[in-house]
Amino acid sequence: MTRKKKKIEEEKKKQGEEKEEEEKEDNDKTRWRRMTRKKKKIEEEKRQKSPCRSQGGFTLYWTNNAPQPKCG
Repeated sequence: MTRKKKKIEEEKKKQGEEKEEEEKEDNDKTRWRRMTRKKKKIEEEKRQKSPCRSQGGFTLYWTNNAPQPKCG
């Protein structure tokens, strides 16, 4: 009986360790996804805010004398 109980306890420990490893991997993946989403969002906001966005494949560069464009 004691050998059976020991085997059962060892199996439970192994299963618990495997679950912890899987959860850790999932947390790493979700953290990575969250960070990439955040980076993309920040880049998109920068593009929206920049007064000189690329138009038709050409980026417009404005001099000090030219009026600044107002991009809404």
